[in-house]
Amino acid sequence: MIAKKVLLVRNFGVGKTSLIRRFVLNEFSEDYISTIGVRISTKILNVEEEEMKLLMWDVAGTSDDEKIPKAYFLGASAAMYVVDLNREETYINVDAKI
Repeated sequence: MIAKKVLLVRNFGVGKTSLIRRFVLNEFSEDYISTIGVRISTKILNVEEEEMKLLMWDVAGTSDDEKIPKAYFLGASAAMYVVDLNREETYINVDAKI
């Protein structure tokens, strides 16, 4: 089995937890629950007849002046920057955080 670490990162309240819950559990809740630290969820997929385990890291939201600890990115295969298109402040400086 192949294992891949995937991080979802960016501002508070943009929907990172909701995206992971929908993808992993096929559930949705309108309740807002703030993530503290990191919450890791697992999803097993079959890709080209091979099992792949995705470790989905739901990283606590940051404000514009905070940076995500570099240690979180160690061993990651991907990072998804999640933004809210209704809140310009969540996407205008995405490239500054990379």
